[in-house]
Amino acid sequence: LDNYDSSLRSDIKKAFNIIINCCNRREATETIDGKIKNKKLSPKLISGKKLIDEFEQKHPLIKNKIASGEGVFGQFIDSQIAEKVILSLYGIIVALYLIRFSKTLLNTEYLLLLIAFGFFGFSIMIDLELVYFPGGTFAEDGTKLFGIANWCAYHTRACLKQIKLSTIVSAHLGQ
Repeated sequence: LDNYDSSLRSDIKKAFNIIINCCNRREATETIDGKIKNKKLSPKLISGKKLIDEFEQKHPLIKNKIASGEGVFGQFIDSQIAEKVILSLYGIIVALYLIRFSKTLLNTEYLLLLIAFGFFGFSIMIDLELVYFPGGTFAEDGTKLFGIANWCAYHTRACLKQIKLSTIVSAHLGQ
């Protein structure tokens, strides 16, 4: 903002976040004034009202978004995009895992791995609200935990079987 010293940039950014996330001018003004009073923002900012007026003059195209709660809505949209990216990555990683280790997986007792993928998939369905399952976070995180436990059990059994097989082959070749 032109009427403020550049040393106040950090406090101005904090104030802008308050302004864009508050639902109305009164809430934004009171929050900023309280932070100025408690010395969490520089007293050189003067007041929340003055800052809101400055932002509206500097950015007339988004004037209707200032102190409207639009920032919270924007954060929600960002979180939805991030969730879709992460879930897509889960799918890609599982597909690559299955492709890379398909021959090995087919030569193991893969029931535990199927159960693990089932629990993991169910937790994703709960997270995306594709199915309703009572228990909220407990249900979602619980299914993930059971999936992880089964995944670990599968790999432990597969490794122990491989070690046992290697030991038998080594003993046989050593004789």
